[in-house]
Amino acid sequence: MYIAATIPVFTFFLGNWQLDRLQWKLMLIDELDEKLRRTPLRMPKNINIDVLNEFSFRLFEVCGTFDVSRTLFMGPRTHEGARGYQLVMPFRRDDGGPDILVNRGFVDNNAIEGTGMNKRLKHSLPDDNKRVTITALLPRVYPCSRFALPNEPHNNLWMQLNPAQMAAWLNEKAGLQDLGASSLEENKAMSPRGWWSLLGSSMNPPSMPPAEAFSSRKNQRVLPVYVEQIFTGTFSEAAAMMKQGVPVGRPPRIELRNQHMEYAVTWFSLSAISSLMFVYMLRKGRTVE
Repeated sequence: MYIAATIPVFTFFLGNWQLDRLQWKLMLIDELDEKLRRTPLRMPKNINIDVLNEFSFRLFEVCGTFDVSRTLFMGPRTHEGARGYQLVMPFRRDDGGPDILVNRGFVDNNAIEGTGMNKRLKHSLPDDNKRVTITALLPRVYPCSRFALPNEPHNNLWMQLNPAQMAAWLNEKAGLQDLGASSLEENKAMSPRGWWSLLGSSMNPPSMPPAEAFSSRKNQRVLPVYVEQIFTGTFSEAAAMMKQGVPVGRPPRIELRNQHMEYAVTWFSLSAISSLMFVYMLRKGRTVE
């Protein structure tokens, strides 16, 4: 009887908690939408890793070239019912700073050939070895789940997003792990103001087979800075790109699950039902007496 009496109270409390979560989620969505409406920031040459989270969900504009020869395949993933991978490539910036990791988007399995370290795109991309200006989103990167399948760098198979592991592995393969560690500490020591300093220069990426490119000492050092390229085209344009084996980036919006209202209705319904059952039990007990 005492347990039956606590169920309506407990479920009513959970319903109110979900309403509070709903208000928090709506405020968060408004905040993120407002960030996306701001003018894209210029990606600086020197990046202070410690202040990256302060710029989460902001758009950045960066100029340079993609190092297609060192593409990382993250997945498998699905997109519009198709199976494939997200392509993460080092991006060589015009200002001469270290490379950053750019998720160019999704490609279908049919656009990929080879296995392991020799996995590659079947066809060259329209902007291969060309200077481009891209707009990218700096997402909030959360710790990897301990229950997820581990990454397999030796097979160029990245089951989960881990920019630090990706950058460290690319630097190690290029023989740059020591340089990367010292320069990373130098970047961390910079002030937030120094994070925005800009210098200009131009660099071109190497052109080599995948397996050789990963171990070449000519490669530029990669920072554990991960951004996602924005795609602003139409659905039909995205479908055409997928058919051609061109990666399709993420849309310029934040997609957050917001089912708190449904959860609140469920808990309030359980509270009402359990209350009626408790009243019925009380009346039945008095009738028996």
